[in-house]
Amino acid sequence: MSDTLSQEELIELPTEEILAYLEGGIYELLTQDDRYEEWRQVVTALGVRAFMRDHLAGVDRERLLELFSDGEAVLGHLSDYAGKMGVLADEE
Repeated sequence: MSDTLSQEELIELPTEEILAYLEGGIYELLTQDDRYEEWRQVVTALGVRAFMRDHLAGVDRERLLELFSDGEAVLGHLSDYAGKMGVLADEE
């Protein structure tokens, strides 16, 4: 999946860096090849499920009910989660 590193170079990397390269490769594959539209949908569903489990599960019940009518607040929570997961570029 990596266009920039050879197999020999990958072997020398620590696991965390190998995972980062793999993540980038998967992202590139899914976002730049229309043949993988169904997989984009699957990955989106996985992301939503992780967001619900990891972030919104800690929100109290009353606030969860309010979120049904406040899409912008949900996006705010999603933005917080994305920042926490390191998938948003740092704003300067």
